[in-house]
Amino acid sequence: MVALLVSGEAAWSPPVTLYSDQTVSAPVVGVDSGGNALFIVSANNGSYFEETGQFKKGVVSNLNDYQQIAGSSFQANQNIAVSGDGSALLAWVETDALSSNFLRAALFLNNSWQPPTSLSSTSTTLVDSSTNPGLNISASKEALAVWISLGTVGGMTQVEWNLYKNGAWTNPGTYIIQNSNFLNDLKLSGNSTGQAFAIWVDETPSVLQGALFNGTSWDLNPSIATDVLVGCLPPIDVAMNENGEALLVWANSSGGVSALTYKGGIYSAEDFPAPNSTSTVTGISAAFTDDGQGVAVWTSVDITGTIYMVSGNRYIEGVWSDPILLDAVMNGSGNTLTPNVKMDRYGNALAVWNKADGLGNSGIYYAISNRSSNATSGSNVWTDLASPISIDPTSISPNLSMNAEGLATVVWSISDSGPETSQASYLASPLFTPQPPQNFTGTQSKNKLPWQIEFVNILNWQASPSQDVVSYTLFLNDTELATIRATSPLTYHDRDRKKDVGSTYQLVTTSKSGLQSPPITLFVP
Repeated sequence: MVALLVSGEAAWSPPVTLYSDQTVSAPVVGVDSGGNALFIVSANNGSYFEETGQFKKGVVSNLNDYQQIAGSSFQANQNIAVSGDGSALLAWVETDALSSNFLRAALFLNNSWQPPTSLSSTSTTLVDSSTNPGLNISASKEALAVWISLGTVGGMTQVEWNLYKNGAWTNPGTYIIQNSNFLNDLKLSGNSTGQAFAIWVDETPSVLQGALFNGTSWDLNPSIATDVLVGCLPPIDVAMNENGEALLVWANSSGGVSALTYKGGIYSAEDFPAPNSTSTVTGISAAFTDDGQGVAVWTSVDITGTIYMVSGNRYIEGVWSDPILLDAVMNGSGNTLTPNVKMDRYGNALAVWNKADGLGNSGIYYAISNRSSNATSGSNVWTDLASPISIDPTSISPNLSMNAEGLATVVWSISDSGPETSQASYLASPLFTPQPPQNFTGTQSKNKLPWQIEFVNILNWQASPSQDVVSYTLFLNDTELATIRATSPLTYHDRDRKKDVGSTYQLVTTSKSGLQSPPITLFVP
């Protein structure tokens, strides 16, 4: 039989403590192209500050703290964006002595933490402290920050932005939109070219708005959708790929999940990853690949308020499949919160969430969805459902980052009666099984030898699209026949076959982490 190695819990490192203090809350992480992570966390040891650091293969280093400005009373709502080379933009909301909120930001350049800069002034606007700022940093180290604020004169709400370019912040006090309605729940996603897409909700009426940033200016759409769930911080998310295309998802007013795509200046028709229901969607996360593969993961609670669920769906060839349940807590005291989902450049998806059920099954959990198992429209296959990364009843607020090759880090907070900590776990190699080889073909050839006639099955194939392939294993009628290195010619001659007796071959890809693809089968008559 063909033996397939599948992903498992051992692929995640044991939890590592990033930082511990009197209070530690809401860590956020970003991963560079080498799989190294940068993190930021709000901490308090008698005064508030933002703690930052590097996390490389389980080792915490280069710790730095950004102390609050004299007279400030609080720091929170932090976020981070990390580029492929490890540069980063950090931002957080700070509260001054008069309880007025303003935004501060800092850069991590050339492996060094830069001094912080205030991006807003409480004399003109007050930053919304219920929504994290949206951030992006490009390959050329241009950094974008977007946030919601309330004008101190006239009471106008606006989505403000600023751009770091050529060593300076260039657009102070500039806004994308300004009106008298309350705007909330800002989300932003950008790419390495400096493009970005921001979305938010206008509460009166509940309308999804958004804008595309082309690296210089914004193209505003004040009415993307009008069926957004009414309420404070309705669940929304956006994911942009390297082609400047975006996937937008939101909880709609009918108990379902809605989505559309933005490609080449055109918004698609609204689609429904989750049908309307009596449940209430409480959180949502989305990811989008360069070839237009998408995924959405969301949390919801049933009409009784006692069953909490995590669900997922895939977007393949322009079609959403039927959603599936990834996890559920059937306990009135339990909850599932904070869904996160990311995709690598091959279309593999990793989802992470936390839960507490009052039965000891509390902690940080994950599921994966391989591209190789979801190759056609209508597929929605997930494995490792509700596998634990860390089991701890006080684990909350997970945040996940994954790079294009599938290397990931997840961070979370431990909140108990003693000093609080932020923890992390990372993947030393991707969880995802590689994709099968391509175009597996075979023919039978006849060799005339001096003493006999030999029949040879000549097998050929093309490389797997996956990038971490080390070998291909060939099976004949479910018995292992040979292993061919990925660097060798992708061919095999199976000698001494019999004429008119068919042979069934199976071929699998093996990655450097030891995972194998689903087999592809070939019959040679």
